Amino acid sequence: MGISKTPHLALAVALAALALGAARAGDGAPASPELVELAVPPPAGGAAGELTVMAGGRELPATDNGPAVRSWRVVVLLDQRLSEPWQLANAAILLAEHAAELIALGPVEVVLAGEEIVTTLPATDVAAAVDESLAWVRVRQGASHLQLEQRRDFGRRPQPTAAAAEAALVAEHGELSHHLDRLLSWAADAAGAGPQLLVYAAGGYDPDPAAFYRAALGDQALDGLRPPQPLPPPDELGRALSQLGWTVLAVSPAERGDLLLPEEGDNKPGAERLEQIFEEQRGLGRVAVGVDPRKLGRRQEASDEPELLAEPAAPLVRLAELTGGEMATDRLQLGAATDELVRRRRLSFALPAGLALPVEVAVVAAGAAAEPLRSRRWVGDELPLAVSAARARLLLREELEEGDFWLEAVQSVAADGSSELVLELEPGVDPGGLRVTLAAAGADRPAVRGHLALADAEPLAGEGERLAFRLPVPGAVDPDSPLAVLVEELDGPRRGATFAALRGAAAVTVPTASPVVAGAVRALRLLGPEARMVTGPAEFRALVAAERVGRVEFFLDGELVAERLAEPYSVTVDLGALPRTRRVQAVAYGAGGEPRARDALTVNGGGGLLDVRILRPRRGAGSVERPLVGAVEVEADVRVPEGTRLDRVEFYWRDGLVGTRFAPPFREQVLVPATAPRGFVRVVARLADGTIGEDVVFLNAADGGSERLDVDLVELYVVVSGRDGRPVTGLTERRFEVFEDGRRVEIATFGDAGELPLTVGLAIDSSASMFVKLPRVQRAAADFVNGLERRRDRAFLVSFGRRPQLARTATTDLPQVVRALDRLEPDGQTAIWEAIVYSLVQLQGVPGKKALIVYSDGADEDPDFPFRTCLRFARTVGAPIYVILSNNEIVRTGGRGLSVRGFLGRLRELTGEVGGRVYLTRVGADLDAVYREIAEELRSQYFLGYYSPEGDGESWRRLEVEVEGSGLTARTIAGLFR
Repeated sequence: MGISKTPHLALAVALAALALGAARAGDGAPASPELVELAVPPPAGGAAGELTVMAGGRELPATDNGPAVRSWRVVVLLDQRLSEPWQLANAAILLAEHAAELIALGPVEVVLAGEEIVTTLPATDVAAAVDESLAWVRVRQGASHLQLEQRRDFGRRPQPTAAAAEAALVAEHGELSHHLDRLLSWAADAAGAGPQLLVYAAGGYDPDPAAFYRAALGDQALDGLRPPQPLPPPDELGRALSQLGWTVLAVSPAERGDLLLPEEGDNKPGAERLEQIFEEQRGLGRVAVGVDPRKLGRRQEASDEPELLAEPAAPLVRLAELTGGEMATDRLQLGAATDELVRRRRLSFALPAGLALPVEVAVVAAGAAAEPLRSRRWVGDELPLAVSAARARLLLREELEEGDFWLEAVQSVAADGSSELVLELEPGVDPGGLRVTLAAAGADRPAVRGHLALADAEPLAGEGERLAFRLPVPGAVDPDSPLAVLVEELDGPRRGATFAALRGAAAVTVPTASPVVAGAVRALRLLGPEARMVTGPAEFRALVAAERVGRVEFFLDGELVAERLAEPYSVTVDLGALPRTRRVQAVAYGAGGEPRARDALTVNGGGGLLDVRILRPRRGAGSVERPLVGAVEVEADVRVPEGTRLDRVEFYWRDGLVGTRFAPPFREQVLVPATAPRGFVRVVARLADGTIGEDVVFLNAADGGSERLDVDLVELYVVVSGRDGRPVTGLTERRFEVFEDGRRVEIATFGDAGELPLTVGLAIDSSASMFVKLPRVQRAAADFVNGLERRRDRAFLVSFGRRPQLARTATTDLPQVVRALDRLEPDGQTAIWEAIVYSLVQLQGVPGKKALIVYSDGADEDPDFPFRTCLRFARTVGAPIYVILSNNEIVRTGGRGLSVRGFLGRLRELTGEVGGRVYLTRVGADLDAVYREIAEELRSQYFLGYYSPEGDGESWRRLEVEVEGSGLTARTIAGLFR
């Protein structure tokens, strides 16, 4: 859940970080509060020594520390999410032209703010490197203005309704708020000491989205149409950036034409320079196929669309004003702004004791009535509240890492509905300089619930080594909204974050687990095979940084498989012949037998399994003779599929909800009454999309042990075809019958699966024989992906030549899959059976509708990977497989040729076992029609569910679905392992 992505460290560095708690890179805080430094232009006709600073109604003497030139830290931030493509490209052109002037100020970094905020050029004082980096942005990197795209989509509606406007407003507001929060949090992380220039290139934005949608509704306008909470206003953002020490130079090109094209009489190289840059990038292999520099050099026509943003440059102007910067929209203004920055001087002054901070400041010439000089308007000695609020909102979106120190929080609800928070910190953290920010999502209130200095909180006595505090929680408790808890250093970069567990009034009130156990995940790291598909013997090693470890236990799928009493703490585990999802866990115990650290790995997890396993209490805990009663700690391991978001984990005793956790560690204490100790503990994990996973363990059973309760509903997705082979929809449940091993079973659930979320894998043959065919395949597959339902359906991409590779993990961000398709390059032979198994690994455990679509030219078959292994694993996963085979010989002979008959037969056997199909096409044929037919089938499925009779051990059970009606045929998986 990270604001910034931390790179993988070397093993020794990782262990050192585990043992010592490595600090974040960078200064991360503004300059010392006692002495403040500003970069100001010299006053007209005067010397810098004649300047004074006005702060909080006081006149403070200032000292001239000489020219600021070469002392600036310059960061060029190009905003891809608040720019149109022409704005981003022209901003890169303007800044490249002024690279030398920026270098004159100090080392220059280049940062791109898109879906992630990444540094594309580390700090350098080489102007050519800055020029090349910006040229790369100009030629290769795209932009998509989040507000404009949302409003254009809304404008395409024939008759906008109030409901549609409200939905569009909420979506636009959420995206914009999210992006601004990420930018502000990044600015706080990146801040340092000394003069700092943020060259912010963007098209700007509309800070009042509701006004646009009210105007669009016309007569339908609703006064109550508003976003759930206000956006951070530009003044708040500018004030926070000023406190952090940034001066903003906002660059927002106004000219829509391509600025590289020379105007009449202009001697700039223009298109010739672009052609040269393009050839240089091509030589480095850094230009995408299809990029034409001549097209990039054409002047864009003025847009005829109405104005969709009201004064988008206004927020940028305000950011510049509050931080002492400038606003530039063309070459002339940018040149003047950089010239003015070069002339600035470093002015320092002391903040007197007792002055309330942050404070607004103004630099004036002594005795003059002129306007204050341009400089930062706000200074302070603490992290701005706006940054804490932004980070808390990011935490609600699960975009903060665990943090630099461990903490755990439990929100207890009283009978009258009020609540308080018990917050525990790891030993060694100084609570005196910490701020606690609480936030909770809600449609009718701001996300941030309050800020509190931890020094003002009530400490709890008798907590041993733990640092524990009690805090009141303002506002009413919403059990459907997790409480985000963010703890930050006021004058440093360290922080911790978590979601508070929720305990009801009837839940047992006992102390939470010790920080040694809860924070132990930092003291152990489990290493295993890095491959995404692992079978057979595999080695796992536990790296332990905790002291006084007596032993390490290894578990496979919850069962103890090995114990190690000394280093190396390693074990070899047989994962079996098929790449099934397996969970390996290591637990380190202290010399006294207490658990000190734990970590787990999921092998062959793919991207779709919601796995819930109760780790404690274990099987066999408690009996009628010696019941397990009182406060019983329940611990669960929860694995969330890639591309999904965990909503909550609930703990139940019998049918009563005991507690809710929104983030790891997933532990809760359940009160088992001595008067009625028999019952079961249930742990339920819920994803944001409604998916549920659970595990159940009985306690104090009559036979002297605990047992697991496995309740499996078999889900079948069925396609019904008529005589013409086309899908038939609109049938009722009474038309269907389901048979397992020849025995009719009762249908428990039935419905139309057409609108259910779909997870689809694309496996594309990228072997050397695909060199000519690949572009056509890429286009057809891209059209299929673009036809999926955005924000609902998920897709992933596997390319296979010599070996299969995961080109894009499962995601609802479908344009990312399309971009991954564009990057495929042909190479090697065709490993089709291995590729299918590899793709199915990504699908195994995916709930709901799923399918795999494989494209191959059938030039090779894959002699090194057994077909029977592929067939058995396909039966295990149970996802329909559609194979598109483009091969002229197979089409010409109808698959009867000696060289292809066996291969085609194996493909048909494979697809038939899982309810899929094989499509034969000629090379160059219309693939769009095939993909459309597959899409139609997937939208025409029925959902049937039944409870399978229990059996002894795992066995293959044959399934049949019959449908009543002349000429109707039902197709689904041929069986399953139970």
